[in-house]
Amino acid sequence: MRLEYGRRPMTHRNRTPRVNRTIIMAIVSLVVGGLALYLIASTAVYFRLTKTQQGYLDNSVNTPSQIRNISPNYPTFSATYFEVPEYAEVSFNSLSGGIRLSGWYLPNPKSRSIIIIVPGLNSSKASAKCLIPAGMLWHHGHNVLIIDVRDQGTSDIEDRRTALGTTEYLDVLGAVQWAVNSGFQKEHIGLMGGSLGGATALIAFAQDPALKAAFIDSSYADVHVAILEELKRNQYPQFLASGGIRMAQFISGDRLLSKSPIAAIKKVNQRSIMIVHSTKDSRLNVHHAHDLIRAARSVENRHITAWIHHYPGHCDTMLAAPSEYEQRLVSFFTPIRAPRFVTAIGTANTPVTENITSANSEIPLI
Repeated sequence: MRLEYGRRPMTHRNRTPRVNRTIIMAIVSLVVGGLALYLIASTAVYFRLTKTQQGYLDNSVNTPSQIRNISPNYPTFSATYFEVPEYAEVSFNSLSGGIRLSGWYLPNPKSRSIIIIVPGLNSSKASAKCLIPAGMLWHHGHNVLIIDVRDQGTSDIEDRRTALGTTEYLDVLGAVQWAVNSGFQKEHIGLMGGSLGGATALIAFAQDPALKAAFIDSSYADVHVAILEELKRNQYPQFLASGGIRMAQFISGDRLLSKSPIAAIKKVNQRSIMIVHSTKDSRLNVHHAHDLIRAARSVENRHITAWIHHYPGHCDTMLAAPSEYEQRLVSFFTPIRAPRFVTAIGTANTPVTENITSANSEIPLI
């Protein structure tokens, strides 16, 4: 009989650790693999939804002096009245440094005020939704500067991705600095923007307490809520939001939750803000406007004006109701003009009264 020393017969007890290790390794592999798939999916969605477009695309036929491409939803809309005879190409630096920005300056020699217009996502200064309000303001005695933020229009390309206003607000402040360098006083500088441009303008407005007025059309309020809603609108799982936000910081250095309009509006103190939004907005739900209004009222800002209406579309009010839009826009910015330059409100074709209360408003003007 042969005896082997140093080896113990395999029993159930000493097989258990080996089985446990196998189970643990399998679980770890599943977790790591699942996390990898989650990050890959989050990254793909981040790239898909934050990609920006450069140039003017279909709006290449548009200039401040010639507005031809407007909207397929309004094929008969004529923008002739809103065209201006002269404009200049300008460029300036973002306050973030290293980014050169492009703009169109519409000079009005009789005015000492200037309104800076900020386009929305994948838009540019050549968009009719920038040029039409620019013409409205110019015809009523304001200088106007329409800008391209980074990664859009003809401004410098940083990474071809939007940071949802959390870095682009520095481009708006760069435009403000250009206006100051050009001789405008900050008390006569106003901001205007639609959609993401409105969010960006509001964030910038909160950063500079010397600015007095901001007109915000169809903006989001809370950036995290907007991300969740955008995922749902594009039929992506909303649980990818956290991964996409983290990948934005890892890939582009963009901290998407670092600034938000709803936080910004609580910091503007007693400065004037106009909030415009449609109950039939097809892109950003009207609750964003209500959220902004509630946030402003929570800090007792008495200078918030709201126009919540029923005209269809996203940032389409200027096309659906141009006379009323012009009336409200011009009336809002009148206080930042020097008194001796104030002129009558209204277009050549549509006289407007001073009463801006509308039956189409759900929220009374404050």
